[in-house]
Amino acid sequence: MKRLNCPHCNNPTISWLRKQCLGPARRINCPGCASKISVAWKNSVPTFIAVTIAVVSIGYFGAEIRSLIGFAWATTLIILFFVLTMVIVGIYHHFFVPLEVRARPRSERVAELFGSESAVD
Repeated sequence: MKRLNCPHCNNPTISWLRKQCLGPARRINCPGCASKISVAWKNSVPTFIAVTIAVVSIGYFGAEIRSLIGFAWATTLIILFFVLTMVIVGIYHHFFVPLEVRARPRSERVAELFGSESAVD
């Protein structure tokens, strides 16, 4: 699968799966430039809402089980709803939640602090 471009170095270094595992509070290092990458807070809110609704519905359908047929029906609905929610969230997260730089590489910050072009870590 095609890799996503790092917002700092603009090289295709971030895999689709790594982006799907990102949240606004979780950061990863870009393998190319070592900058800290995360996703935007404001675009991640619908993802959190959808996952919360999916988890709450599992609890609701689980509480309504009164027979074996009800158990089979509720389990089927839970699995279908959860899978559908995860597919929709995955598509939304891929196309509408942008990657952003949270912190530049340490060598750039040190160079900026001391006013030199090359700094040793």
